[in-house]
Amino acid sequence: MKKKISIAYVLVLFFALAMVFGGSKEVFAITQAQAEASPEIKVNEVKTDKLNGPDDIKWYKVKVTERGYFRLTLGPNSGANSDDISWGWNAFLYKKDDLTAHIAELNHVTSKEAAMWMAYYPDTYYIKIEPNANYISNMVPTAPFDLMIEFNKTDVWEQEDNNKSVNPNAINVNTTYTGITNVDDDVDWYKFSVSENGLTSISLGPDLNLADMEKIKWGWNMIIYTSDLKTEVCKLEEITKPSNLEKKVLLKKGSYLVKIFPNSTGYFAPEGQIYNFSIDFEGYSTAITKEKVNLKKVKAGKKKATLKWDKISYASGYEIWRSTKSNKGFKKIKTVKASKKSFVSKKLKSKKKYYYKVRAFVTVNGKKYYSQYSSVKKVKAK
Repeated sequence: MKKKISIAYVLVLFFALAMVFGGSKEVFAITQAQAEASPEIKVNEVKTDKLNGPDDIKWYKVKVTERGYFRLTLGPNSGANSDDISWGWNAFLYKKDDLTAHIAELNHVTSKEAAMWMAYYPDTYYIKIEPNANYISNMVPTAPFDLMIEFNKTDVWEQEDNNKSVNPNAINVNTTYTGITNVDDDVDWYKFSVSENGLTSISLGPDLNLADMEKIKWGWNMIIYTSDLKTEVCKLEEITKPSNLEKKVLLKKGSYLVKIFPNSTGYFAPEGQIYNFSIDFEGYSTAITKEKVNLKKVKAGKKKATLKWDKISYASGYEIWRSTKSNKGFKKIKTVKASKKSFVSKKLKSKKKYYYKVRAFVTVNGKKYYSQYSSVKKVKAK
């Protein structure tokens, strides 16, 4: 008989502890109407309150009216008696339209704690505060607690829910954005457009101020697709530190999709970690002005000279200029197609010196934009 009582006692104790540490007790359900009627707290303002027994649960609503990122913080009030904190509180944050699945939580809070940062679209959110040990009356905290939603306004943070290619966040090129991997299989989609053909590079890496570098693990992947998802333009893989493409790639006028996702799911995912990324773009009309044609050689021939240069991948063509003086009097003698990387200058006078230089151009919307001239090279015709 004593043995049976002992086993029963152990089982009761086991289930009691399971209930204590098992997180939210959904038996305390609330309707949408009740949630909407709950007291409102303001972002970045501390709400001090207390629970009044094992069955007491406090609900609050908070309205996020601007784009930005926020997190839930909870802890004992500074005037709380440590003996009255007991086993502390649990806190849960819910989206307005789903009171059954929380998006952030804090459990067994006995000192100030903060949930991970998150960035959802501006909306109304609900907060539930409950005793961590509401099945054991003398373990219920009677101390006052401080609750707050920390909020930072910004237009460059990811906004959930963007986990599918059909609902990406709209972003701009040449701007650094911040995102967060909420769960181990979280996928973030973004969309951008460029108004002309140009050159692009992409960069991705953990936020060095907000990320926990020890939890980056196997990092992230980033892929740029055409808007129909049929073509992969470029990618970065296994990113655990700030990285970018080694070489810029050509990007045609149009819209593109960006996919950022963990390099691995499960234990090796950067769950809860924050990353920064950017799409660096320069239209051909701007990029060409920074280029300088490399005129490799000018070889003399009988009453002619052969010029050879390195191609610029996106050039629309090249202009060849010639003079009989080293620093003035240059005249354009020929315009050649983009496919050309050499030219033969004919009908030269024997034994006479000639000077050459080359520049590239691109045509955008019917207008030409020019590179810098190559270095001047001289030749003496045979």
